[in-house]
Amino acid sequence: MPLDPQAQVLLEQMKAQGMPPFDQMTVAQAREAGLAFKDLEGEPQPVAKVEDHLIPSPRGELALGVRVYTPTGEPPFPLLVYLHGSGWTIANVEVGDAPCRALANAAGAVVTSVEYRLGPEHKFPAPLEDCYLATRWVAEHAADLGGDPDRLVVIGDSAGGNLAAAVALMARDRGGPKIS
Repeated sequence: MPLDPQAQVLLEQMKAQGMPPFDQMTVAQAREAGLAFKDLEGEPQPVAKVEDHLIPSPRGELALGVRVYTPTGEPPFPLLVYLHGSGWTIANVEVGDAPCRALANAAGAVVTSVEYRLGPEHKFPAPLEDCYLATRWVAEHAADLGGDPDRLVVIGDSAGGNLAAAVALMARDRGGPKIS
């Protein structure tokens, strides 16, 4: 199957800059290269409000970072938990900033982006537990966020899509929160 022409151009540009392919980079190199993707996302759209929060772990050993994007309009808004892609290793909420702003505006939803722990430093199921914790936090703080807990969804791209599917199953199996 041929590579998408836009992806091919990106790979050729990376090679022209002397960057090795991702599979030949160290974790540190891949994370730095991943941050460069933020520049490809264009100018971030304005939203009504952006707030960073730290969620305490039930066991107290972790403070999980989330970034909440609130659209313009009248609450209550739908709630959307966004789990970024990363190959489980590379990206973070900074790389997802422009897409989350655009998503908040397009969907008219409060978008919460999760700074889940990455490998190889944090082995599975750490990222999954982080994402489930953040989803529970969003549901429990729906009113504070200007959201409607009955309209809660979880989405993601790449590794984040895998996490979103698993979080939905965990919510079902653990008795909540209710995912729309």
